[in-house]
Amino acid sequence: MFGLFKRKLSPKNRAYIIAKNTSDYTVSLDETVNSFIQQNPKFTDKRNNIIDELQWIIATGGLISIRIISDHKKTKATYEQLIEFYHALHLSNNNNSTFNSDYLEKLKTKFDNYLVRFNRGIVFRDQNANSYNEALIDVANESMKYFTGEIRHSQIKDLDDIDKLQERTEPSELELFVKDILNQFIKIFMKEFEQTKFI
Repeated sequence: MFGLFKRKLSPKNRAYIIAKNTSDYTVSLDETVNSFIQQNPKFTDKRNNIIDELQWIIATGGLISIRIISDHKKTKATYEQLIEFYHALHLSNNNNSTFNSDYLEKLKTKFDNYLVRFNRGIVFRDQNANSYNEALIDVANESMKYFTGEIRHSQIKDLDDIDKLQERTEPSELELFVKDILNQFIKIFMKEFEQTKFI
């Protein structure tokens, strides 16, 4: 009954909320990243990459929160509208922005990959208290290809390699940092979306 009074959000509404929060929070990333690099100076030369990619980790936090609250279909509809939002932004800037067709195609693939790793992390593990945490680490691991060009995800070349899917190596400091940022924003977006109804 109380659901009748919830604010209704279309995919376009949800995408706008994610885009706005991503923009608002991205401007304050410098201090967070600088603090991380001060403790982990080996990542100094990756500073700009880290800041650039963290904005999409923030957006992914919004998408994962929708996935947790609803389903994959509503999540996909949201990130498709998110891509449309950035496309419209590009057009409104006379095609003079980062968000050209090539960039947006890569961004869509990125969101696809992040959500696949999250879903796999939940589905292919025992449903226990660690399942969610491991799924976030999997997303953070996937992000390393954009941060450093390397991921720990095992390459499967033949049937003898199947067992590698169950292998876990210790995540790097950067992966743990990304995982914590992701978890923080999932919680922020959950609060934003829990009092709404997705349509």
